[in-house]
This record gives sequence, C-alpha cells and structure tokens, in this order.
Amino acid sequence: MATSILISARILGVALIALAGLPYSYWLLLGSKMALFSACMLGLFGLAACVRIRANPDTLNGKHIVVTGCDTGIGLALCQRLARHGAVVYAGCLRVNSDGIAALTKEYPDKVFPIQMDVTSDAQVAEAFRQVDDRLCEGADGGHFLWALVNNAGLQFSGDVELTTLGQAQKIMDVNYFGLLRVTKAFLPLLRERPGRLINVSSIRGRCAWPLAGPYTASKFAVEGLTDTLRLELARFGIPVVLSEPSHYGGATGMLSDEARIRAEFEQQWTNAEPHVQEAYGREYLDAVCAAVLSGAATSHPNLDPVLDDLLDALASDAPKDRYLTAGTNSPWLDAYKWQAFARDWAPATLHDAFNSWFSLSGLRLPASAAERLRQTRRGWFQ
Repeated sequence: MATSILISARILGVALIALAGLPYSYWLLLGSKMALFSACMLGLFGLAACVRIRANPDTLNGKHIVVTGCDTGIGLALCQRLARHGAVVYAGCLRVNSDGIAALTKEYPDKVFPIQMDVTSDAQVAEAFRQVDDRLCEGADGGHFLWALVNNAGLQFSGDVELTTLGQAQKIMDVNYFGLLRVTKAFLPLLRERPGRLINVSSIRGRCAWPLAGPYTASKFAVEGLTDTLRLELARFGIPVVLSEPSHYGGATGMLSDEARIRAEFEQQWTNAEPHVQEAYGREYLDAVCAAVLSGAATSHPNLDPVLDDLLDALASDAPKDRYLTAGTNSPWLDAYKWQAFARDWAPATLHDAFNSWFSLSGLRLPASAAERLRQTRRGWFQ
C-alpha cells in the first residue's frame, strides 16, 4: 500500500512539474496572471510530492539481518544502530574477538551475534550460513526469516596501476567482488523465503574512476554491474536489490587512518616494481602519493551518520531507492567526488578528465628525467 502511494505521488509530481513548465504563451491563453500563479503552485506541489520521507528505523525491531565486514568502520557502526532499533544482527567478522565487536556484543548480548566470516573463504561463508540458518529456525513461533543481507566487507589499496602489484589487485578483487558474490550466492536461499532484501555497499568510485585507485575502482565497478544484474534477476522473487554509494568517508571508516598498513603497501609496490618503472616514477613521487593518501583522512566526512541514515532507510523502507549516493566530505560547500559522479553522465570526457587530474594529481611530480622524455616524445609527434 505504502509503495503504491509513493509511486503514485512520484508520477503525479513529475506530471505536475511538466504542466508547470508549459510555454508562457499557453498560459496567456488561459488568463495570464491566474494561469502563471497556478503553474507555480503546481510546480511546488510537484516538488513536494517528489520529496522522499525516510522510513522509521524502529520498524526493524525484531528483524534478522546479516552484515559483513563488522570488525570496524561502516559494518560495526551499522550493527550498533540496528541493535539500538531492536534488530537482531549477525555480524560477519574477520576477527570475532576484535575490540569493537566485543564491546558491542557486551552492550547488546541478545541482539548482536558475531560470526567468523572471511568472505574470501568458501568454508567460512558456508559455516556462517549454517549458523544463521540454525538460529533462524529457533524460537517459540516456529522460526524467523532473514530480513536483509548487507554486503559491506571491503578492502582498499591506493597507488598507480603500473605500481600496484598483481597480488594487491587480486586481493582487493577477491574481497570486494568475489567475496560479495560468494556471500550473496550463499544467503540467497534465505532471502527468497520471505522474501528479504539485498544491499550491496559499493562506493562513489563505482560510479566514477579516479587516478591512484585503479584496482579498487575496478572492483567497485564490478560490484555495480553485478548489483544491477541482480536487481533485474531477483525482481522475479520479490527481492529488492539496493546499492549504497558512500562518497569520501575514508577517515571515518579508518581505511585512511592506518598509517603503518598504508606505508607498508606503498613499500611493497616500490620493492616489486621493475627498475624501468622505478626510474619512470621515482621514489619521491611514490612518497608524495603516500603522503597524499594519508592526508585524505583529514578531508573526509567526520562521521558515518549520513551513510548509516541511508542504509537504515534502505533496510526499513517499503520502497527503498535503487541507489543511495551519499555525499561525504569535510567541505561545507562542495563534495567534488559527488559532483564528478553526476558530471560523468553528461560532461565531455575531456572536461571530466581535466578536472579529475587537477583535483587528484596536482602537486604530484614525476622525476625530471621522465618528464623530459615525455616532452621529447610529444615534440616528436609534430615533427
């Protein structure tokens, strides 16, 4: 019922906005001032009809939800919010004894159940499914149903594609794409029973490519394509499929705060690079990229509240959106990441790339020898 009302309101809103946009000469035929006043009112009502009212998260009370990647970041924070609203959460963790999940389990002993789940392991995902299935079958009312699966587990590496090792690229794809696919295939039988819903946490980089994050971007593009396909295929079973696309939250999630890990990743890239690659990029360039990545934590959104609000709406709404693109930056005026995600659909590639390069690569200089060779090559094109 609520879904039908929402869809009808949106259709009415679009129709009213279209009427309000009729040519001025048309309204003159109807009576000038009164017609223009009516057009303005219709436009306002149309816009009001298109405004989305968030679902009440308290409706999740008693719902059973699986969330992956709950050791830290979005997964851990989402578990806390869900438990606060009365949901029963099966928290998939790489380490079930981590400080964050241990504290949360102590605070909500009857709401949060940690489950060992390395999403790259067939055996651990199968065992996690068995544990969730067994617990769902318990209860005096004859059992429960799985309300939702939230695929949140993710990994991020930074660096130029030529410098990133194949091992790093394979690892990030194993977690971000194949891990998500593995967990989804395992839990779909439980989602079909009621049916439940599937929510995949992607990234704004699944909408728009940025330099210095090639393998991560590729993994998120793969998640977006898979999710779009699943939305089409699972609609036959009545399973809503939703994409969450957070913008710049690296500092709030902790992905950009682990300095030791990030420095070790860049050191691994330099050590494994061929001599000609080291010569082309230079150690100073690599160190500058590492420093830029570490400084990114200070420019991210200070907390995860906007992402959690969107995820709760996706979980609680009778008609969740297909995509939740969540702005995130410490700037009060402009989220450049979200701007580019929108611009990618209509701006020329040259303009898009120019802004992207200026925003991401300004200040990062290649060695003088490499730059001179590049200038010589370019001069040769015109000879």
